[in-house]
Amino acid sequence: MYNEYGWKTEILAVQENGQEEILNNFSYTGIGNLDTEIVNIGLFDTGSNKIVYKKYTYDVFSRISKIAYYDSPELTNCLESYEYTYDKNSHILTESKYCNTKGMTEERK
Repeated sequence: MYNEYGWKTEILAVQENGQEEILNNFSYTGIGNLDTEIVNIGLFDTGSNKIVYKKYTYDVFSRISKIAYYDSPELTNCLESYEYTYDKNSHILTESKYCNTKGMTEERK
């Protein structure tokens, strides 16, 4: 499904029984950047209702500076996040990965 601007708002999945379920749900900032994404990963694991909430943060040039994964819509318990820095030509200089598990921080240059 798409909104009035042509931006994707939902991805539907058809289950074996023919029922449609929302697989992904997207919301946007006022200038059209992806703000949040809700992913129903439970559809891939029968018997699970697991949903992951992704939050996108941007720098002043509308480049993604952070993507964070949460386990609730309140966005309080971050499971994992990625942070990016860029050079003047918008090439990624660094990518840092942070996990909510002790000792699981990585940085790539």
